[in-house]
Amino acid sequence: MEHNKKSGIAADAAKLSFANIVSLLISLLCVMLLSRYISKFEYGTYSQLNMVSTLAISVFTLGLPNSINYFFARASEKHEQQKFLQTYYLLITFVCLLAGAVLCLLLPFLQRYFHNHTLSHYIYVLLLLPLTRVIIQSNSNMLIVIKESRKLVKYTLTHNFCLLIIVFAIPMLGFDFSGYMLLYMLVQILFSAYVYYTAARIADFRDLAECRRIYRMPKLQPLKNLLLFSVPLGLGAMVSTLSLELDKLVIANLMDTDNLAIYTNAAKELPISMLVSSFTAVLLPKMSRMIKNNQKEGIVEIWGLSIEIGFSIMLFFALAIIVFAPQVIVFLYSPKYLEGLPVFVICTLILVLRSTYFGIVLNVSGNTKFIFYSSIASLILNFVLNYIFFGLFGIIGPAISTVSSIAIVNALQLWYTSKILAVPIRQVFPWKSLLQILIKNLLLAMPFIAFVHLIKLQTATKDILIAIAAGAVWLLLYVLSQRRFLLERWRKLNEY
Repeated sequence: MEHNKKSGIAADAAKLSFANIVSLLISLLCVMLLSRYISKFEYGTYSQLNMVSTLAISVFTLGLPNSINYFFARASEKHEQQKFLQTYYLLITFVCLLAGAVLCLLLPFLQRYFHNHTLSHYIYVLLLLPLTRVIIQSNSNMLIVIKESRKLVKYTLTHNFCLLIIVFAIPMLGFDFSGYMLLYMLVQILFSAYVYYTAARIADFRDLAECRRIYRMPKLQPLKNLLLFSVPLGLGAMVSTLSLELDKLVIANLMDTDNLAIYTNAAKELPISMLVSSFTAVLLPKMSRMIKNNQKEGIVEIWGLSIEIGFSIMLFFALAIIVFAPQVIVFLYSPKYLEGLPVFVICTLILVLRSTYFGIVLNVSGNTKFIFYSSIASLILNFVLNYIFFGLFGIIGPAISTVSSIAIVNALQLWYTSKILAVPIRQVFPWKSLLQILIKNLLLAMPFIAFVHLIKLQTATKDILIAIAAGAVWLLLYVLSQRRFLLERWRKLNEY
């Protein structure tokens, strides 16, 4: 193993983590401002547009963006890379525009389902949002594979700053919600255009002779290989997305748009998982090469190291957010969303389940069908439990169902991963280490739980400042207690 502090897995992950942290803060700020600048009905409309766009992407893209990590990472020759990019971008553009067109055709149904006839004002969003979101996501996968993490950091930060600037246009320029959505789509279109430009430069289609040679190659076989890999993975992603959005779909149909706005913010998965998602992004192409060379022990080792780091991060934030949940809701969304507190607490548990990507080995080994099968089982269970729990517990029922379904699909994928690697499940995951991390976190949380109840912390500005200060002290103590453990894992991971 070659030790390189500047270009190892951990170093690349650090660059992406930095960008993700800044993006996280900007995204939170955007949500905070939008929640205050627009009404609950408008925020509910915004949630509906994003929800149907997310579902359309899952249904139509068939996991194609993930194929970049598999095929593009394995392409060793220039002409192979060119052929893949050519096939990928033509196909993904077509299917995303098709997805947008279908959403436009379904507009009358969507208006009836959501009890919201203002959706017709945003038909251009339904048409173009799937394409822009997928193209921007594809840029991340593409630049990571070619080890251009620095360019990705610049692109990500610039994109997020632009999104923040247009939120300020609402109060500063007197824009209404319709004006904001128009600016939002213009930003998405511009950054998507830049991705197409970047892809063209990477493919280097200026070499006309080479391009003609590629065009004379049979197209069906590369396309068939791409679909054989992507479709099972895409079906799994579609089912997982539907499972995640199912609770909001139930609330949107059984309750009004204002209640959907409350549930959407309360159930929103805070983007803290971005802190560890960079490890997944960097590990995917690396593990793809390792599985090709049958380096199973190395896969278990680097995945285990990333899990320990990810679990340490996500568990701390999940506990801290739950302890200071009322203050977090008011700080992020304003007091008008405080009635969603029980949903917020339940859905915060999802952060712990995001400590790693449980299907990473299934992905890189090409066993994507099981991702689909396990996700189907989870979706069916989630669908049944959503309505049962809504009848039993009201608005918090779908939240309980969602957390349960995610945990089940993670467990199923972990079990099958142990079969693929021929490693006992007790060795695939660093269980003993995770238990120690859990105990340390619970012990450290006790004084802060007692503190909150002792001073009867409320949600006024003063109380929020106290919560922030207490959280900062908690974080400092946690870092000091876990510093040696995390640095040791970091150094080992960075050796690859």
